[in-house]
Amino acid sequence: MLLPFIIASVASEAVFGVSTVPTRFDYKQTFKYPYYTLHPNINYFNKSGDVMFTTEVVRIVPSLSHKMGAMWCETPNPHKEWMVEFSFSVYGRGTAGGDGFVFWYTKDKKPPVIYPDFYGHSAKFHGLAIVFDTSDVAKNRYLILTRFNPFIYALENKGHMDKADFQNYQSPDVNIGSCFRDYRNSPVPAWAKVTYLKGLELDVRQGGKGYTKCFETNIHLPTDASSGSRAPDDHDIHSFETYELNPEKREHKMRPHEQEDIAAGHEFKMQKEYEQKIKKIEEEVEKAQKIAELHEEFGINPQSVQQIEENQFHILEALNLIQDKLEIPHDSITPEHQNSFEQRITDKVEMLHGKIQLMQRDLALIHESTKRLTQQSESLLNSLHIKVEDAKTLLKEGKESGSTLGRALMFFASLAGLGVLIIGYSFYARGKDAGQKKFV
Repeated sequence: MLLPFIIASVASEAVFGVSTVPTRFDYKQTFKYPYYTLHPNINYFNKSGDVMFTTEVVRIVPSLSHKMGAMWCETPNPHKEWMVEFSFSVYGRGTAGGDGFVFWYTKDKKPPVIYPDFYGHSAKFHGLAIVFDTSDVAKNRYLILTRFNPFIYALENKGHMDKADFQNYQSPDVNIGSCFRDYRNSPVPAWAKVTYLKGLELDVRQGGKGYTKCFETNIHLPTDASSGSRAPDDHDIHSFETYELNPEKREHKMRPHEQEDIAAGHEFKMQKEYEQKIKKIEEEVEKAQKIAELHEEFGINPQSVQQIEENQFHILEALNLIQDKLEIPHDSITPEHQNSFEQRITDKVEMLHGKIQLMQRDLALIHESTKRLTQQSESLLNSLHIKVEDAKTLLKEGKESGSTLGRALMFFASLAGLGVLIIGYSFYARGKDAGQKKFV
């Protein structure tokens, strides 16, 4: 997905001494909030492809596959010295999505369509391309310590270099300036400032109070070139402003009869009351500026803020990668291992089932043996009862002798002992049966 958006020249501060250079705002090469109007395009700009306008942002292309978009300024940049300042946001989960965008300043005629060649533009351009390379498609894209993105670099081409010549873009022999800035998934919009004044300089601001220099190089750019930019998905532009540096002084045109009034001594003079008010306001502004300078001097400098933000971005991106990996389903157990595991569980269950069946069979045998012993004991007791009754009858009749009585007593004692043994064994068998049933 290759999409362009146009960028024009914008002013900045403290670059090549720019804070002291006069500037003039160029509204014909600028767009900023609010973007949406009654017309289908932003004033002085042309769009193509899937660009979306809202009241808060210009989205170069929606987050959908095979979508393209572009914006181009209607008129070339007429200024010999200029500045461009634009704010942008680059989104995407982990390192996917949002391949990058390019700031263009070329002599080429603005393309009516997007070329699937080099970030939506022909690689054989004539001029300058500042590439904000956001996503790494290499195999090491998920290794934070070995990735080289987001990476910003500038390319100069006079129409004879092709896309293959830009493959080794990290080499100083290919780019004319480069730096690393982690602006991806920033909580606030990032800012970039391109200055062409006695050379080219790019400065980047990542939510701090000041810009940090990305690169500076001596380069001669053509005049009356078209400035613009192209970007892939998940890229938003928040503002885009252009300023002319060292503008020519405009001739002051007098009002009708103003010359005659001056000659007659009727020149307009401001009243002292208004002069005092203006002087008071200037003093208040100067005082506020000094307080702001002291706060910046003794407070946290922009470099420290930038370093802290970069570390936070690294932590957030690492957490996003960990979350992405956790969301991916992992097949750590192969189907063969899964089947073997299930078979082992089935074998264990069957073995336990077999042991339970053996215990139930043993309990049934014990119960049957106990039942037979109980029946035998009852039969013996009945027989013993009959014999006791017979003995009583004999004693009453007195037909037995003394010796017979002694033998009868010994016989009764033996029977009584046998009965006690049988009854004791019966209680022992029943207790054992009950104990085994308790643990089944």
